Amino acid sequence: MDNNPSQPPKKSTPCIGCGGSGQTSFFGGASRFMLTWEDCPDCHGTGVVLDDLPSPEEDQPDPNISKEL
Repeated sequence: MDNNPSQPPKKSTPCIGCGGSGQTSFFGGASRFMLTWEDCPDCHGTGVVLDDLPSPEEDQPDPNISKEL
């Protein structure tokens, strides 16, 4: 983990979808005895969700602002 002083560390919280395990399970099959494990779709198998990710709108530059050199 690199310590970059210009960027504060991101805060993470346990994923609500999987309870922080990174995996979800469900019963399937004809007899409903087969247990299937998959990566959680909410956290992509990491078990945590980063709180301070920028929204897609924040990533786009404002077209009304002109850059002058």
